Amino acid sequence: MNMDLNKNLYTFKDNKIKLNDFPFSFAGAIGLPNEQDITYDLTFKALETDFKTLLSLVPGAYTDKFKNIETSGKVAFDGYYKGTQNDLHMPGYGVNLAVTNGQFKYPDLPQAAKNINLKMQVDNPSGYTNNVKVNIPQFHLDLGPNPVDGNVTIDGLEPMRVDGRVKANVNLAEALKVYPVKDLAMRGQLYVDGTARGIYSKTQMPVVNAAIRLTNGFVKSAKFPAPIENINLSGTVVNTTGKVNDTQINLPQFKMVLEGEPLEGRLTAHNIDKPVFDTNVRGTVDLTKITKIFPLEGMTVTGRVAGNIAAKGNMADVEAGRYQNVVASGTVKASNVTYKSKDLPQGVKISSGTATFNNNQIAVQSLNGTAGSSDFAATGTISNYLGYLFTPGQSLKGNMTVNSRNFNVNEWMVDEVSAKPTATGGRALPRPTACCRFPNTLTWCSTATSTT
Repeated sequence: MNMDLNKNLYTFKDNKIKLNDFPFSFAGAIGLPNEQDITYDLTFKALETDFKTLLSLVPGAYTDKFKNIETSGKVAFDGYYKGTQNDLHMPGYGVNLAVTNGQFKYPDLPQAAKNINLKMQVDNPSGYTNNVKVNIPQFHLDLGPNPVDGNVTIDGLEPMRVDGRVKANVNLAEALKVYPVKDLAMRGQLYVDGTARGIYSKTQMPVVNAAIRLTNGFVKSAKFPAPIENINLSGTVVNTTGKVNDTQINLPQFKMVLEGEPLEGRLTAHNIDKPVFDTNVRGTVDLTKITKIFPLEGMTVTGRVAGNIAAKGNMADVEAGRYQNVVASGTVKASNVTYKSKDLPQGVKISSGTATFNNNQIAVQSLNGTAGSSDFAATGTISNYLGYLFTPGQSLKGNMTVNSRNFNVNEWMVDEVSAKPTATGGRALPRPTACCRFPNTLTWCSTATSTT
């Protein structure tokens, strides 16, 4: 480094940096012409052309086994950082990257990733973030025998002009023979073909035509004991105008099995702001297994729910309360469903329950279980459930008949001052300090001593 302290100019001549196994150099000058500005005139470039050096920057690749990876191919990399930095402005920058005929193979895996070819230019000479341009005219790789191709250009950020495509037909099991993913097993054929061209902003989106298909899929992670298997889905996302509400989502089929429990259905939707939807879902869900895959913080849920649910309508009708225009129907059966949380430590268990519903109401035909140590059985109807689910502030209404052979009131009593449970069976509760609260419904306060 040369330093001109009179001009506050610092010139870099021969400087080398290594990120993992990727070495590069930079040269140029940094100046401090006044108290507000910093000036940059820097260039940088790769010092080696071996593709393996670039591979070391891929997350997860640079491990103890990295030195044993077999590679071939060439890399070219250079760029600049030039301009003035202050409270109002940032320097301009640019990066050029090219990979030619790249290939890598892990020694303990049977197949290689090969024919890796990439060209990328990032350029923003003005320094304003919104003016950045990204051009990737070519991207290709073969994961074993499976090709992946893509290209994209991006001009600006707000709004963003996009023109790109990705196409892949990948056997997931073959892909894991190329690149190791710890504690993950996958199978199935994944096909993706999508194009996007146009402007992305708060009011616009590119013209899109995308198709995805997964056949005989299987996913199992060591973190979750339940595999998801026999995954079959096929769907499209299409937008021909660039208007967000003209987006058409069509998923005519999806099927999966979660440890022997089948789940299948279909979905079509458009008009994103106020979706118009038509869907049907049927199958059985084991809540214990689902919550192991998707944990629920602060609560425990177990049991099984089987259902056949169909819904067709418009969210504009739901939000306006025109539920007669929504077609909903189905049957739900629950068995041995339990729920506990910090707010409900005594827990609720539904031993068995059956309900049918339409767009107006849910008819609870039978519901048997326990709340804490108290038994209950219930039948009746629940109405306005669509308004309650989708419109903030609307109330859930109903008419239920509930029977209990033995209801332990003490488990539901709270101190009016501390709002904590008053504790427990067998202890007298002097009036009027204790109240029995049922969440979001009613409060009953004792007017005499209560014992259990």
